Amino acid sequence: MLRWILLILSIVLFQNCANKKRGVLLPLIPLVQETSSPSQKSSNPSPISNTTNDVSNTNNNNDTPPPPPPVLVQFQTTSSSATEGTDSSVSIVVTLSSHLDTVVSVDYQVSGGTASSPSDYTLSTTTTLTFNPGETQKSFTVTIIDNVDYVPMSRTVIFTLTNLSPALSLGTNSTHTLTIHEDINDVP
Repeated sequence: MLRWILLILSIVLFQNCANKKRGVLLPLIPLVQETSSPSQKSSNPSPISNTTNDVSNTNNNNDTPPPPPPVLVQFQTTSSSATEGTDSSVSIVVTLSSHLDTVVSVDYQVSGGTASSPSDYTLSTTTTLTFNPGETQKSFTVTIIDNVDYVPMSRTVIFTLTNLSPALSLGTNSTHTLTIHEDINDVP
């Protein structure tokens, strides 16, 4: 008897695998597992589980798809560097994690560091980046000043993103550190 049950079960499972590609699943009838001899029969037969015909929805049977992940605004990298006399400017890239169908703006500002403006670097007077619908990358330029005064250490400028509009989330790269190295030709 058990052989017949296993044969029928394998035929139904084979049909389910073949029909799954077409989106059709055959219902499986719960079967009771028999023991080999009448003296070993239990009063609580154990059902044979069917895990291959699980058609439950991971959304708790809710047909609403999960919400998309939030759009993140962040710097493409957390650091960059430039050398006086070699690099006249540095482009710093800000990204959106996915495109939107609306205009997005974000401000960048200097939030710290050891470099001074305008003796070490200059920025554009506009500190707002505007992403048009569909755009995912914008950049701003930092002009590196080749001063003739030798400073024996590198200086930094730390940028932070602020004033996201519409209200989006900042990614993990929410700050960017630009390191400005001294021109070795300025060594006295």
